[in-house]
Amino acid sequence: MVIVMRSGAGEAQVHAVIDRLNDFGFDVHRSSGLQRTVIGAIGSKPGFDIRHIASLEGVEAVHRVTEPFERVLRTAGKPAPAWRIGGKEFGSGRVGIVVSLTEADLRPDVLASVSDAGADAVCVPSSGGLVAVAESRLPVLLEVAHGAGLPGGEIRPAGWRLTGTAMFEGELRHRIAALGAPVVLDRAPGSTVEEWLLAADGLLDAGCADVALCDSGSRSLDPARSLAPDIAALVFAVVRTRLPVLADPGRSIADPTMAHAAACAAVAAGARGIVLALPHRKGEPDASGLGDEAARLRAVAAAAA
Repeated sequence: MVIVMRSGAGEAQVHAVIDRLNDFGFDVHRSSGLQRTVIGAIGSKPGFDIRHIASLEGVEAVHRVTEPFERVLRTAGKPAPAWRIGGKEFGSGRVGIVVSLTEADLRPDVLASVSDAGADAVCVPSSGGLVAVAESRLPVLLEVAHGAGLPGGEIRPAGWRLTGTAMFEGELRHRIAALGAPVVLDRAPGSTVEEWLLAADGLLDAGCADVALCDSGSRSLDPARSLAPDIAALVFAVVRTRLPVLADPGRSIADPTMAHAAACAAVAAGARGIVLALPHRKGEPDASGLGDEAARLRAVAAAAA
């Protein structure tokens, strides 16, 4: 069972939930993110009424898990499906290249240069979604970091990308599922792989038919940086789940050379897509090296197939 605390829930509320779970005989695992705390309750309790926990102060949602992330596990003998976006399919030997743009980058000349460089899609903040969907020749993934950032109106991107701590928001998962587009689910900083896969399981349970995972870095042991790519988690997701897996090393590595090396490692490990940050020179977005970088990544994918 997984208990998601409300954003801003205090320590007293969290401990009250833990104490109640202990009273019922559960083993408890706590994971605290930047905005929310998630509590895992381990133990077989047939017939247990989750309202005993859902009614406690500070609890946002309670999810019963009969088998951890059972919907995302790979069936023996069946390969992971390809990742699809905008009518294109990316599988073994062919990696999708997604270019991450800031809202300031959403200019016709920049979007055209990214397309000409051979990118397969662009990823933009939801605040710039209307411009991107209208102007881009490429499929658009809109980033949503929390429920309040989900744009209204008639914006229909090729897909959604849930970043930050959005994976913990049960209501957001249902709202995204109702929109019907594919979803890329980032692992929240500091969360465990199990929590990541449980969130993906929740998206499928909410009605999402097309879910992919994305590793964009987790907490690092290096005090000089807050996040670092987690290749081990990516490999686990590739091997153990039936979901396509993407990687965004540039979100946690500022150095372009190191980010490219991490991207190559992710592709060799089985990533179906790579998110690349668009570099800036003298304050201006520069796509001049994008084509060569994409070609190198595709060569790694072909060699690893």
